[in-house]
Amino acid sequence: MKENVTNSKNIKISYSSGRVLAQALNEVCHGVNIPEAEFELRLGVSKSEAVQILDELISQLEQK
Repeated sequence: MKENVTNSKNIKISYSSGRVLAQALNEVCHGVNIPEAEFELRLGVSKSEAVQILDELISQLEQK
């Protein structure tokens, strides 16, 4: 995933909110069957990009 630094934002959320977001994104990426074209249409990123975001989120949560 290419990150455009000019469009980046740091956000601060609680650990529990981060876990909820990670669990929801994990369900979307791995739990339900969404065709790739529909996935990108609904979420605005490809499935592989969403998995990268999930991995980054989990990594940040593990640094708690």
